[in-house]
Amino acid sequence: MVSLTVRRGDRIEMIICGGNLVTTVGKNLCAEYFELTPGPARPGWIALGDDDAVALPTNTTLANETFRDAILSRTRSDNEVNLNVIHTAAGTETLKECGIFNDAVAGTMISRFIFQQVTLALNDTLEIDWTLNFGGS
Repeated sequence: MVSLTVRRGDRIEMIICGGNLVTTVGKNLCAEYFELTPGPARPGWIALGDDDAVALPTNTTLANETFRDAILSRTRSDNEVNLNVIHTAAGTETLKECGIFNDAVAGTMISRFIFQQVTLALNDTLEIDWTLNFGGS
């Protein structure tokens, strides 16, 4: 589950929530954590992009990445991990997609989320709360 909150100053402009797609390479990466010692790099970045191409399990990158921000916090409760990042617009930005990565520049995309277009103005913020559930039926 992904929750996006757009703020303009102190005012909330928009909240978008939806399910995310865990990619095939993301699932394989999770399996490698149990197999390899030391394991691969942990997810630490959420990237944003401006393309809304269909999310597919075979995706390895965003369709058109424009920004990548370090995850500010991560919390775990039982079989759920929550990742949080706050992106501050450096100018006018149009965003339609985001993904979790394990590298500041390239790396493996673990999950991808497509959302309705969000247009940020200078200093607007986009807060992303991303919950990954490891379990269920």
